[in-house]
Amino acid sequence: ILATGDLANDEGTEEYAALAQLLAHAPAPVFLLPGNHDDPAKMRAAFPDHSYFPADGHLSYSIDHLPVRVVCLD
Repeated sequence: ILATGDLANDEGTEEYAALAQLLAHAPAPVFLLPGNHDDPAKMRAAFPDHSYFPADGHLSYSIDHLPVRVVCLD
């Protein structure tokens, strides 16, 4: 599942927490891509198990372990 931003309406911590709850039992791997209204630091805090996120800065990344390469640009 590739969920693209804007993932939160007001960049609120509680909004990212609610999204994390909704996605906790997703039937497939979940990859998040922020939109222009998302806060990278709050996303990292709400999704600590998403190890594909870079440690700091923009949340651009690529997923290379799937049959298709997925490139996500923040």
